[in-house]
Amino acid sequence: MKTPLPTAALLLLAQGATGQTFTDVAPSLGWPSTNDSTRGLAWADYDGDGDFDVYLQNQGSTSRLLRNDGTAFANVTVSMAVSHASSGWSAAWGDFDRDGKPDLYLGNFAGNNLFKNNFPAAFVDVAAASGSADNTFAQGVIWVDHERDGDLDLYVTKELDPFRFFSNDGDGTFTDLTAATGLGDPQSHGYGVTWGDFDLDGDFDCFVSNCGPATINRLYRNNQIGTGALLYTEIAAPAGVDYQPNTYGCDFADFDEDGDLDLFVAGAQMEPNHLYRNDGVLPMTDIALAAGVFGPPTNGHGCDVGDYDNDGWLDIYVQDFAGVNRLYRNLGGLSFLEVPGAAGASLGVSPGFDCAFVDYDNDGDLDIHATSGFRDRLYQNSGNSNHWLQVVPVGTIDNRSGIGATVEIVVGTQHRTRLANASAGAFSQNLLPAHFGLGSSTLVDEVIVHWLDGTADTLTSVAADQRITVVQSSGAASAVPVGTGCQNSLGIAPALSASGLPLLGNAGFGLFLTGAPPAVPVAVFASLPSLLGPLPLPNGCTVHLDLLTIGLFASGLSNASGVLTLPIPVPGAYAFAGADLVFQSLVLDPNGPPLPGAPPLPLTLTNGLRLRLGY
Repeated sequence: MKTPLPTAALLLLAQGATGQTFTDVAPSLGWPSTNDSTRGLAWADYDGDGDFDVYLQNQGSTSRLLRNDGTAFANVTVSMAVSHASSGWSAAWGDFDRDGKPDLYLGNFAGNNLFKNNFPAAFVDVAAASGSADNTFAQGVIWVDHERDGDLDLYVTKELDPFRFFSNDGDGTFTDLTAATGLGDPQSHGYGVTWGDFDLDGDFDCFVSNCGPATINRLYRNNQIGTGALLYTEIAAPAGVDYQPNTYGCDFADFDEDGDLDLFVAGAQMEPNHLYRNDGVLPMTDIALAAGVFGPPTNGHGCDVGDYDNDGWLDIYVQDFAGVNRLYRNLGGLSFLEVPGAAGASLGVSPGFDCAFVDYDNDGDLDIHATSGFRDRLYQNSGNSNHWLQVVPVGTIDNRSGIGATVEIVVGTQHRTRLANASAGAFSQNLLPAHFGLGSSTLVDEVIVHWLDGTADTLTSVAADQRITVVQSSGAASAVPVGTGCQNSLGIAPALSASGLPLLGNAGFGLFLTGAPPAVPVAVFASLPSLLGPLPLPNGCTVHLDLLTIGLFASGLSNASGVLTLPIPVPGAYAFAGADLVFQSLVLDPNGPPLPGAPPLPLTLTNGLRLRLGY
């Protein structure tokens, strides 16, 4: 069991944080100078250009979608058709229809929206048609794949009405399974929600923080693994997390890096914060006071967890409704120190409801978005010399957004984990990379993405200071012969094979051709896999290339033994993971017949060779 560090040690370790500051850059980037009090904020790369855009869900009727163009933000609310008539509190991004584009669900006072992303065309509201519409005040919304069936379900918490759970049917429609799951909670007043496998049994559990008279926080244990039942069991009391007075934002995270999820809950209306340590047995223990995140009691509404100083440990930012915002620096596990003035990100000028860590400028450190009743702040992180890695999980069997995947890295003897996008904090769910600070390390020994279906993808020797995308099940590199070559004048069929596996970063990989006449020209062609299948020729040869994407890849001369070796170093960029290519060679055969339709040279075709780049 890990214990908080003594005060003297905290003060000594805190010296490493000096000099790192936050500066409000929202006005210089074209953000609105006024708004109608942002309640929810939701970040995602909705247009697929590599940087993160934001939706501001406001109390008034002026909610906005701001597109990040790299150097400024543009208000595209009207052109993207994501305006709505009702005041709203919550927003969540998730690719519910698995088309690779994040969609947007908005929780409003009346008439929720599900905006389907049709970029570059405008969004379309499909809430009514999909069966996910709701006309009562939605306090919080969050996407989660609670059945681990590959599509995203939707949980809607309420201020005055029972919560609702919409199960994704996989065909663009939803079924209300609130009663079947037991997630309705008639006491209502749900403010924050976070999902995570806190008991490590393989399925996702749910914590809801409540704020209202005689309401208690809820912890719903998922019973699907082992029983197959959809019904959740509410266990907040035996778990020790049934705090009754007011709380708002919450987040499951492994603060002490011991392999299980702890729980942070922001206190509201002059209540303290809570940090529940998970040691694998119940009840969990509230160590907020000893850990240095207790308070003082504040009006904390939103909160977010992230490694702002890239030292490898998860820090906590708390958005205050009536006072100053607070930044708690993790000094190593379960010992925190409040950063004076939140290093410039304290706000403290008007009410704010939610917040988020986000690397909006793609420089490798986490900036802070803090909401406000006057205008939002976007605090740019000045950074430091520490290194970092960001991992974007993309599901193929799992949900496309990678929501709920656990990303683990190994650096030396250290193992660190991040849960991908499974929290809505107070009112918002972002769709952002899993972010790791690496301190002085410039190489990550392993990156392991644990998917909800129980599989994992492992990358080795990953360089620091980059954002990588890991596509589920894309890691299996292969080189598979396709068909056979046609016989040449020597009475044999020249053969094309691979030397090794096409692993990303494999500088020794190559192609190997045998069975050619000695000292003859060889041309190697490449294409994408053919959708039409093999194309037989009259003389018995077969073309395995796609004629629409074919291109000359390399050429050379066979040696005296009729062999040609072509080195093909495989690039180390993980964006190529899962790429499929087909290779086939034309070999000059001086004594053989010409191929029909080919130049007036006697040529022979090898077999095809299908490569899949992996790691």
